[in-house]
Amino acid sequence: MECASLSVAMSSVLIIPPSAIQLARKAWLHVTGLLLLGLLGAAALAFYGYQIHRLNSAMDTYKLAQAEYRLRISAIQRLSDMERAFNRFLLDANPANLDLMQGNGQMIEQLAQSNKDDRLLQNLMVTQQKWNDQVVQPMVEARKKLSASQGLPEDFLAKYR
Repeated sequence: MECASLSVAMSSVLIIPPSAIQLARKAWLHVTGLLLLGLLGAAALAFYGYQIHRLNSAMDTYKLAQAEYRLRISAIQRLSDMERAFNRFLLDANPANLDLMQGNGQMIEQLAQSNKDDRLLQNLMVTQQKWNDQVVQPMVEARKKLSASQGLPEDFLAKYR
């Protein structure tokens, strides 16, 4: 009898195949989910592609700024070397220091000429030329008139200060 009740219980839980409408609904939900997932993935790829493009643009801008910075630092170092050579010339009247000043001045002009768009380099070149014309040349001429072996007179030192 137990066997009979089991067979009745099992027979009452019959597996009824789902209808075609239910299968179509499930398939539509799966396909729609996959399409939405694909669309979301495509949107994410587009967003991160755009972010990579922006990052590459920023890196290119950084490289240009870095090159400009190096040129400016080079010009400023040349100007510093020029001033140091000027000070040495005033102390010892060695013409080699004048050659160093002239060479550094020409390098500053070349840097400015090769980068005409850089206003800072242009201003640096103009300022260097003014300094050369108004300060350096008169002091160099005055120092050439003095003897290299003698000490520097007080009136010359007053002009220098």
